[in-house]
Amino acid sequence: VVTIVKDGRVLINKGYGYADAEKKTPIDPARTLFRIASVSKTINATAVMQLVEQGKLDLNGEANALLKQYNAGFVIGEHYAQKIRLLDLINHTAGFDERAIGMSRLDKAKVPALGAYLASRMPPQVMPPRATASYSNHGVAVSGYLVELASGEPYAAYVRDHIFTPLGMTHSRVEWDESIAGDIAQGHKVSGGQVKPVPYDHFCLPPAGAMLSSGADMAQFMLAHLQKGQVGDARILGETHINEMHRMQYEQDGRIGAGLGVGFFLGELNGHRYSEHGGDLNGFASRIWMLPDDGVGIFTSCNVDDGALRGAIMGQFMERYFSDPHKQDITPVEVANESAKYIGAYRNNRYARRSIEKLSTLMSEFYLSSDGKGNLLLSWPGGDPKKFTTMGNGVLLNVRENEKAAFRIGDDGAVTHLLTGGAAFERLKWYEEAWLHKAFT
Repeated sequence: VVTIVKDGRVLINKGYGYADAEKKTPIDPARTLFRIASVSKTINATAVMQLVEQGKLDLNGEANALLKQYNAGFVIGEHYAQKIRLLDLINHTAGFDERAIGMSRLDKAKVPALGAYLASRMPPQVMPPRATASYSNHGVAVSGYLVELASGEPYAAYVRDHIFTPLGMTHSRVEWDESIAGDIAQGHKVSGGQVKPVPYDHFCLPPAGAMLSSGADMAQFMLAHLQKGQVGDARILGETHINEMHRMQYEQDGRIGAGLGVGFFLGELNGHRYSEHGGDLNGFASRIWMLPDDGVGIFTSCNVDDGALRGAIMGQFMERYFSDPHKQDITPVEVANESAKYIGAYRNNRYARRSIEKLSTLMSEFYLSSDGKGNLLLSWPGGDPKKFTTMGNGVLLNVRENEKAAFRIGDDGAVTHLLTGGAAFERLKWYEEAWLHKAFT
């Protein structure tokens, strides 16, 4: 489904292909429900901001103080002088370890209550808050649990009554239920060149990724954000707090020009400010992309696990309708003398350090190399290399995606990280590289 809004109205809401490839059921853009996965985080952040507006939560308040205030069944184990704030939970800057095993159930009846799950499965804090971004479903889920506690309402009921219903998102749900089962698209994966259905699993962290919505419903959500919190007579949030969600709250490196608002990844493309979030979950890939200054929003979702498609759609949409007339070819800066400092193995800092899941890092290493022409190539298993043009001063530009990255240098002059707007890649020591560890497996 592709849905585009502009200046308060829906321009396009169109379905392509099948809701179920085997049954040849066509997509209905008004009714077919897609698993929007981590796009759910933008709806959760909106719910948090409603309670901030009411004075029941504080974005800069300490997370543990809020959990204690509302008598939560657990507190977060903190190990650094800097305290974790509510905003850090939303924006992946709390410093949590990664945990993926056990996050979903095939049997919905076996999904635990959100608070109970978090109390037993919360990953440890392994990095100082705000040192880098490290994507965390669990951190976002804690912010959703605070919505439940501060409002005194079950999370799904709160989102339904305070976001979905006022905006006329009549088909959207926080979680699967029997009443919408017939409208949910079948998720698919591509294996051996064949499109195959995947079973529906029930996510244990609803605020972070369980929601279902249609193109028509997501149009209403985008319009609310683009019209300062109001659609028709319905207002879900005041202008001040909507603006706060789309204001830069955290940057890993000011040279990148991209970072995090409140629940949205922010940046600029072709001279236009954007707020966006993608999502992938078991046979689905989605993305919301808004240009707040232009009154434009586009939502895409497909029921096959193809994250590249949504990126291609957004890139071509921006090139066609919001191209940069002053865009010039960039000549790489000669970095031959510094390339040895940058070249080597890197690892996304979103990984498990204290569980069996750490084994997956043997297959998820990134390697940075030089093409000898001033460009650096970022490669990883199973993916096409990304080419970055060197701009000098430790800054890189992926021209194809207009994405900047920058190197962080430690006190000893060595590279510690390669940073993007929303991710951080650790430079590995020789004894941490996968080739060495694979030799012993």
